[in-house]
Amino acid sequence: MLHYGVAISMLMLDMAVFWANWIGFLSAFGLGFVGHVFFTFHDGQTRKLSALTKYAFVSITSFLCGQSLLTVAMLFYRMPDDLALSLVIILTATSTLYLVATGLLQWLHDLAKGLTDLSP
Repeated sequence: MLHYGVAISMLMLDMAVFWANWIGFLSAFGLGFVGHVFFTFHDGQTRKLSALTKYAFVSITSFLCGQSLLTVAMLFYRMPDDLALSLVIILTATSTLYLVATGLLQWLHDLAKGLTDLSP
């Protein structure tokens, strides 16, 4: 909700929708991570760096997918900024929740981590 609120506020100040989305994401990233440390990764066994890596992977991946959808909505469908931003944030959040719940994003994270561990 913070992401959306900040992004909509930036739109009201006549900022371009793509920059507004970036600022909304960046403003929500830190607060979201703190929330996940206390609620999602609260088992006491997960180190902060490990939690940050997982959170950053999911957040940045979903943001980049959302930014791509926003680009499509703006360039091909010529939607109003606020409508496109609203739809993209809802769709991206719902998709990310589904992917996390089914374990697919964890599999992708593990695959990416495995590929970097293989490099010489």
